[in-house]
Amino acid sequence: MTDPFVFPTYLTLVCGSRSLADRPFGEAWARHEIDCALECANGVVSGDAVGVDALVRLWALEHPAIPAAFWHTDGTIQSAPGRVLGRWCAADRVPAEGDPAWRRWPLVRNDVMARALARRAARDGREAVAYGLIDPDSPTEGTAHTLGCCRRYGVPTHWRRFAGEATMAQGSGR
Repeated sequence: MTDPFVFPTYLTLVCGSRSLADRPFGEAWARHEIDCALECANGVVSGDAVGVDALVRLWALEHPAIPAAFWHTDGTIQSAPGRVLGRWCAADRVPAEGDPAWRRWPLVRNDVMARALARRAARDGREAVAYGLIDPDSPTEGTAHTLGCCRRYGVPTHWRRFAGEATMAQGSGR
């Protein structure tokens, strides 16, 4: 029997639309959602894009007792302050930005990051969970891709959709 007073330990991946940081109310909404998603986390994983990934990095800097790993498209895995923790890809295998392979490189990173999250959680006996913050007006599908990778590796996923400026203004009592 499992001890009922032992709480699960969560490795939490948070990703989201880069465009949220550029939308009125979008950044505030994303910060709130990140706070909620990471409330019970004791390990944080994210990418290195601007927008939501950068906001997760700021959250990690404000919570230094919680380990965080940021998967960069240069093949490194870094802590919130930017210390290299390891590599997910050898430096000589990272395509140059002008190379046609670079266009899909963040998707490759997303897949490797999701697989590593699932394996680490299983190895350590932890729960893994992934949260995606979606801007319906985003021109890319990176967040959906990351969540799809997580689902494929058995990581439960949750997504939140930004309702937009009008809804946010109504909710603020204005």
